[in-house]
Amino acid sequence: MAFNTFVAYTTILSAEVNENFVNLRDRDIRNEDLTSQVGTTVITTVNPYISSSLCVYVDGVRQRKGTNYTESSTDTFTFIAGYIPTAGADIVVDYLRSDL
Repeated sequence: MAFNTFVAYTTILSAEVNENFVNLRDRDIRNEDLTSQVGTTVITTVNPYISSSLCVYVDGVRQRKGTNYTESSTDTFTFIAGYIPTAGADIVVDYLRSDL
């Protein structure tokens, strides 16, 4: 009996986890290329994002929030002086959308 209970619980738990991953996938934006905005300090994302879900990469190197950039609003972030990407830099962001 205990084994059957375990299997049923595992099945229910798996369904909940799968549902959560599906919901997360729908909100998840990966590799939004913002390279066309190089040369400006304020960068605008295509979609609004959930605060603190933004991950910024410049030439493949993850930038640190508060050190390299700040979140200005739900669809913009600002590079901090001394960390503004130069011409030719590749800017890519990942984030969770807030508009879904």
